[in-house]
Amino acid sequence: MLNQGKIEAITTSFLMALKLKDESTYRHSKKVMFYSLLIGREMGLGQRDLEVLKWAALLHDIGKLLLPDELLKYQGKLHGKALALMKSHQTLGVKILQQIDEVQELLPVIEHHHEWYNGKGYPEGIAGEEIPLLARVLAVADAYEAMTRVRDYNTPFSHLQACAELRRKAGIQFDPDVVNAFLKGVEEGRPLVSILVVENDVKHLMLLLKFVMEMGFAKCGRVSKPDVATRIVQSNGYDLVLSDLSSPWGNSFEAVRLVKKEAPDVKIAIMYPSRDKRVREVAKEMGVYACLEKPVERREIFEIADKIAVEKINY
Repeated sequence: MLNQGKIEAITTSFLMALKLKDESTYRHSKKVMFYSLLIGREMGLGQRDLEVLKWAALLHDIGKLLLPDELLKYQGKLHGKALALMKSHQTLGVKILQQIDEVQELLPVIEHHHEWYNGKGYPEGIAGEEIPLLARVLAVADAYEAMTRVRDYNTPFSHLQACAELRRKAGIQFDPDVVNAFLKGVEEGRPLVSILVVENDVKHLMLLLKFVMEMGFAKCGRVSKPDVATRIVQSNGYDLVLSDLSSPWGNSFEAVRLVKKEAPDVKIAIMYPSRDKRVREVAKEMGVYACLEKPVERREIFEIADKIAVEKINY
């Protein structure tokens, strides 16, 4: 078996460096690992292959440590030299890791995860089964997570749109068997994050439910009263309660107090209708996870759910 202790120490150090440079890429890497293992298990891969896949997924973007910050944070489509530099990241990752004996099995997976099934990918333009199987798995996991990731400069795909894109490019960019395994795995698997919305504004509630459903990695429940929310949180294991302070229940922080009392480990985000600084001050004192002005934006919900998901993904 692989030397798990040494590889974990190496990976943890590199991931911390990546988190400090670009937290979005760090979160992306952990979720790509989650999806890669979901595919691998669905395909019946052996334990050693799953271990190689896990570490390769976590380190697949480590070459971005050598890219300029302005390139990683560029808000738009890349062209010319900038695009070529970005497309070198997997080769740079291999160069960073190639002197470390413990990770040699990971290098072909990292190097070839941007190859296309039809031979039109990079860096070598190999096709079909010439591409290492684990690299083909990583390619699907990486693409799905990238398509659904919310960034300041893009309009992400919804879960259903991303799945449709994977189906469309099966046999072109992606191995069809890997795509099928992913689609089956996400359909049957449990979501990474469970969110309970406490909201009686029907229009805003429907907007929030739409945002959560589009993410794919989260599920959502809803109630209109804080005492009901507390009972449901305890019985259903929600990770986050998203509560509207403007709902007509006497004290506007009632839901926060009730949930904090009965389920102290559950995170709470509050929604409020105005730029009231006092709301944020009180919320901070009560240990509220996040404060959001209404109407809440898709990017804000994604950011909270994404952060919770990454906190829950262990390796």
